[in-house]
Parts: sequence; structure tokens; C-alpha cells
Amino acid sequence: MHIDEMLELFRERYSRRDRLCFPYGLHELLQLMGLSVAKLNRSIRQNDPPEIAQARLADAVAWLCAVVNHFYDLPFAEAFTAKYGGMECPYCGERTCICDPKDRPEAGRITFETIPAGSHGKTIDWWCHHLDIIFGPRNREEGIYRVVVHLIEEMNEVLSLTSLAIFEINDLEELERQFALELADILAHLIAIANLKKIELALAIQERYGNCCPECKKESCRCPRLMIAGNRAQRISSVSQNFVLSKEKKG
Repeated sequence: MHIDEMLELFRERYSRRDRLCFPYGLHELLQLMGLSVAKLNRSIRQNDPPEIAQARLADAVAWLCAVVNHFYDLPFAEAFTAKYGGMECPYCGERTCICDPKDRPEAGRITFETIPAGSHGKTIDWWCHHLDIIFGPRNREEGIYRVVVHLIEEMNEVLSLTSLAIFEINDLEELERQFALELADILAHLIAIANLKKIELALAIQERYGNCCPECKKESCRCPRLMIAGNRAQRISSVSQNFVLSKEKKG
């Protein structure tokens, strides 16, 4: 499975549902990706059985792909290849990353417009092995919780770009490039978690999503909106009910 094939898998499963169930688009998808990462984090903290951690990781990848697919033709695979396809850390420039976690240098400007067609056709398994060579030793030294913290930071950077898109649109191509690179960072951190948990990421995705949606069991997902939103919808409903009850008591 290649990155583009992974995106296509989730596009076939969920693009119709996402268009119909999430009229507010990107922000809703980012919220749900955040929920999936929170569930993954909880699974790690609770030291859940491997099959549960594997499913939670696959779910986080699924929502990342939903966000990427929201942009239709975002050059995501090209951005990921441009930033992480070299034989060294894009930040410190070393074959095995030696970045200071407290003061990581800025990556040089990443350009991916000139990547030859097909050069990003590496498999997910290849990427997991490749990134483990560069970042694995440092990640194992820092621990998985530090990787999760970095993952959350990268998600916040994507959120910050949505504000940039509203208030500072000067160059659409540059904004698109930044979205692609920030989302590529999220995939890199999910791969890091897979490596630390010794999960075969491509296999995890295939087992959970390869044949159908794991919830409704349909090839093209037909899950109702409230089932998708899950705990978030329940919390919103609970808050609304409490607010109404408090108003009635005051009345």
C-alpha cells in the first residue's frame, strides 16, 4: 500500500459520507481527527491489548486521510516525500536524528513541485522502516508520550493554518504547500507511534478498513452522523440538556 493508495482507500469508503454528514467541512474533520488521537493516547496510557491499540492507530490515520481528502487534490504524498524522503533528518541534517527536543532547529524550505512523477510511490511499510532508521533511536530515548505530545503540537499547527487561511490569504499555492507539509508531519508522528508500538501500520489499516467500514459494514460508509461523532455528540447533548434544566429551575 502506497500513500496515494491509502488516500484512495479512505476516499472510496468515506468521501460521500463526509460530504453529506459534515457540512462545516474542515473544522469538523479536524475535531474528529483530534478525538481519534485522544482515543489513541488513552489506549497507550491504559496499555490496551495490541489489537485495540492497532485499531485506534488505524482510526487516527483514517481521520487524517479524511482531512487530506477534504482538499481534493492536495499534494500530500509529494510533500511527505519531499520532507521525509531524504536519507537524513530534515531538521538537524543527520542520518540519525540528534535534534534537541527543547530547541529543535527549523527545517529548511521544503519544495516538492519538481518531484518526478512516481517518485513518491514507496509503500507504507518502506516509510515505517525508513523513518525508524532516522528518528527511531531518538524516539525510543524520549519515549512514546513525547511523540504523542509532538503529534498534538502538529495538529495545533494545522488548526493555526485555518486561521491563516481566513485572515492572511496572499498566496494560495503557498498556503496549500503549508497544509500539505503540516499534515505530512502528522503522518510521520503516527508512523513513529506505530514503530514504537511495533504495529505494522499498513496491515492495521488493511485489517480494519480494507473490506468495509468497521462500524456499518458497508463498502461505502452509511454511518449516521451521531454514530460518527460518538462521545462528542453525547457531550454536546448533555451540556445542552443541563443548560435547559438550569434555565427551567431559574424560571
